[in-house]
Amino acid sequence: MRTQKPFSVVVVVACLLTIFAQAQDKPKLTFKFKNVKVPHALNTEVWGINNFGVMVGPYTSSDGFHHCFKLANGKFTQIDDPNGWATQCFGINNHGAIVGYYIDSSNDRHGFVYAHGKFTDITPPGAEQSWAYGINDKGEISGTYQGRLPNPHGFLWEGKTYHTIDVPGSTATGAFGINQNGVITLFWARPDGSEEGATYDGKKYTKIKVFGAANTFTYGINDSLDVAINWNDAEDVDHGAFLHAGKIYKIDVPHAVLTDINGVNDRGAVVGSYVPSGSQMSVGFVATH
Repeated sequence: MRTQKPFSVVVVVACLLTIFAQAQDKPKLTFKFKNVKVPHALNTEVWGINNFGVMVGPYTSSDGFHHCFKLANGKFTQIDDPNGWATQCFGINNHGAIVGYYIDSSNDRHGFVYAHGKFTDITPPGAEQSWAYGINDKGEISGTYQGRLPNPHGFLWEGKTYHTIDVPGSTATGAFGINQNGVITLFWARPDGSEEGATYDGKKYTKIKVFGAANTFTYGINDSLDVAINWNDAEDVDHGAFLHAGKIYKIDVPHAVLTDINGVNDRGAVVGSYVPSGSQMSVGFVATH
């Protein structure tokens, strides 16, 4: 089972800029893909990669349970928050701190950061559920939370204070990746139900739109403002894209029925997952260009 697309938002006063990056249907970037699959797993997805090439993501074990994995120097390590029956992780910084969420006995989600062998909950004020998605080397964490009302919000945790992020005019907002300069990727729901992506630097939003996309989801980001993107076509099929040097390049793994691009590091390595033709199971990958 593939991980569902997460969602969240934060309150902001800045104006929303309508800046579109032009998509390149015939990419000038050539990617080389390498599979990443947890041994004996039903599904593997890669969401985060740091500058040392350490990767993290969620996977489904052969018994159907969800876990987090870390892959470092060819070795897989299973990571499970002891407070939950299922654990999923999405981001890792260069110090090895990992963020994600666990599901408790009431099936509620709770964000966490795992560092130095210790799990710490990430729970914004008023949150009944939370998801942590991105972390930089300063320990700043981006993610999503939901209160009593169904509409989610994005958040930024600076170590002492939580800041809520809500795109003006949106019905829901989700915050995901964060780079060393504090630039966050997010996407939000419009009143018509469509979803759009952007980066947010604390003052302004820069919209990212893939040409021909019904919905655009922005995830990982590096210090060069390269962005990992997912988008859906008119038939609701997932495709990947990559914002690099101001241009968007569409990416599909060869012979895949769908492709998700989830993360990128400062060396330009891109991670994600795909479903091979004739299969319903996700396989993780790392790609270089």
